[in-house]
Amino acid sequence: MSSFLLKVFQQGPLLSLENKEYRLFVQRFLNLQLEEDLRKRDLTTSLLLSGINSKQTRLRGKAEIFAKQAGILAGVEEFKLFCGLVGISVKSSAEDGETIHSGDKILVLSGLIPDLLKAERVGLDLLGRLSGIATITNELVQKIKKIAKTKISATRKTLWGNLDKKAVFIGGGLTHRLGLWQAVLIKENHLTALENLGISDPFLHSVKSISCQSAETLRFLRSHRQSERNGFPVFFEIEVETMGDAVHAGELILSQNLKVAAALLLDNFSPREARKTVKVFSENGWQGKILLEASGGITPSNIQDYAETGVDLISIGFLTHSAKHFDFSQRIVKMG
Repeated sequence: MSSFLLKVFQQGPLLSLENKEYRLFVQRFLNLQLEEDLRKRDLTTSLLLSGINSKQTRLRGKAEIFAKQAGILAGVEEFKLFCGLVGISVKSSAEDGETIHSGDKILVLSGLIPDLLKAERVGLDLLGRLSGIATITNELVQKIKKIAKTKISATRKTLWGNLDKKAVFIGGGLTHRLGLWQAVLIKENHLTALENLGISDPFLHSVKSISCQSAETLRFLRSHRQSERNGFPVFFEIEVETMGDAVHAGELILSQNLKVAAALLLDNFSPREARKTVKVFSENGWQGKILLEASGGITPSNIQDYAETGVDLISIGFLTHSAKHFDFSQRIVKMG
């Protein structure tokens, strides 16, 4: 189950600049960040250099980026790409996933002084957000590591999309699906919509739809290069809000003899309710046949309680919507 869980919910390897789609996303995102910051020019730098000989303003300089706290470094790969976009060269003394400490010199930048100045905030924000997410992810992974085999995953509650998910991956967490296109996840609003359309049993309708459409879904995923060679098997997931719904959905899934893997998302279950659900699935012999994911209301203070329930996966929005910004500082150290 553990290896299958990783195949289903870990898409981190796709979040590499070697992946053209991800690289294009990062380029567009960072260019937009810089364009929004500049609005044609860096007003402060332009003002201060306006009366200086143009040859002097073309002087090259060096800047160093230091960590001001301890944690897990993330965003270096994307930072180097960003610097390349603005004509700055980079040398790094630490890479993504490494533990860094306050005072560590992480990066040395070389370029034109105006370029070093205008790119500073966008670059530091990139490193700060991704390292902050990677750090809290790693802390929570380590926190429950000795308790259970339960894995920790991100949700889609992100500010920076797959950049945030890349940071979760670097911190040791799972990414979950990367977008609506990548997997079937039937949520409460889908089920409510079916009820409003006159479907008496939305769970039965959902499972039968998956059974009929699984071949088409597989073709779609393969057409988007998410075939087995990328380690992404076809699966689906249904959100449930009570143990009764979980049992009902579980019975339907197993009765259909589906050829695709299944998971149930236990939405806003208390640890006690999640534990009871895991116990029922175990007693029915369903454990290992249907993945159980706990999500909703999970925080660093109660994550251990959820890990102890025996669920396969804990998805926690806190990783990406509440991670603290990691503190870095950039200083120009040499000119000319």
